[in-house]
Amino acid sequence: MSKKNNTTRRAPKPKATITRKDALRLFSLINDERLPAEARRQIGEYTDDVCTDSPLMDTWANQKLFVASLLDGWGRDAYDTRKVEEILDRLDKGESPEAITQDFSRRLKESVARREAEERAQPEPTDKTSDAWRYWKLRRMERAFRGEDGATAQREVLREFTRLAKRAIRYAVVNTYHAEKMLPDLIIACQDAEKGGAL
Repeated sequence: MSKKNNTTRRAPKPKATITRKDALRLFSLINDERLPAEARRQIGEYTDDVCTDSPLMDTWANQKLFVASLLDGWGRDAYDTRKVEEILDRLDKGESPEAITQDFSRRLKESVARREAEERAQPEPTDKTSDAWRYWKLRRMERAFRGEDGATAQREVLREFTRLAKRAIRYAVVNTYHAEKMLPDLIIACQDAEKGGAL
């Protein structure tokens, strides 16, 4: 799971060790076909984030390797370890795996929404040659392309994209470095258009 999307509550430093009993419990949950597939997948991914800090990987189907990998990777990354520790703590308090993973999903959506709201509120950087302006522009155009800002914004961004594309191609014609960088995407776009009968 991405560490940029921090959906955990503030928590103290994780325990120094995890018991073999807890590791076996997690392994059983991941492989329990009575549980919803989404709950199993999420628990598996959270434990995998800890396991992949270990030399042993791809252990979901092998109990012995899973336990060894989880014990070995435990605590190397505090963020990943706290996520798994939270699952275990909440299981001990009687919460179901479904309720825990649904709560994680809700918190992730809320975190993404907050971040997007913060991005939308940012003013346009004054230096249009800066990395900050490029990021600001990309995020807004991407949202508009997806229709997240409404149909009018989507139409406007298509017009803006056309202007940018024409300007970029004019510049690339006299700058082979940029022409070479653009070439793979241009060829793929033309191939897709050919397949769709748009050319």
